[in-house]
Amino acid sequence: MSNIIQDAILNKVGVPKFRNYLNLTSLRHKLTAGNVANVLTPGYEAKDIDFQKEFQRLKGEGIGLKGVTTNARHIPIGVGKNGGAKIVVDKKSPSNGVNRVNIDKEMTKLSTNQISYTVAARMLKNKFNGLRQAITGTK
Repeated sequence: MSNIIQDAILNKVGVPKFRNYLNLTSLRHKLTAGNVANVLTPGYEAKDIDFQKEFQRLKGEGIGLKGVTTNARHIPIGVGKNGGAKIVVDKKSPSNGVNRVNIDKEMTKLSTNQISYTVAARMLKNKFNGLRQAITGTK
């Protein structure tokens, strides 16, 4: 029964796309927070993902995000078929004397990403509110 509901309702209103978007913004938040945490770590290089490229890839696949394993003993997570999001190391940014993390840039990215996540979560909530209203017939 749940497959019928998923195919007939949830996939039609774009829930998988919202899920993928929220997963990508969550991953980007973790990477950016790691960059901020390592702002004074000697030799550390900022990490990020090409958000637009990864989201386009996930829209084409129609499936969720898969984690990248960096060791054969790691446990694979997620359901993506072409591997996880490619993490990009920024080797072109200027050094701050300790590493290549620009704290102003990272904090801006962190706040922008948080706004993106919040907007997408609210849009998904509105989708579910609309479904609830359609099912119950109430406002």
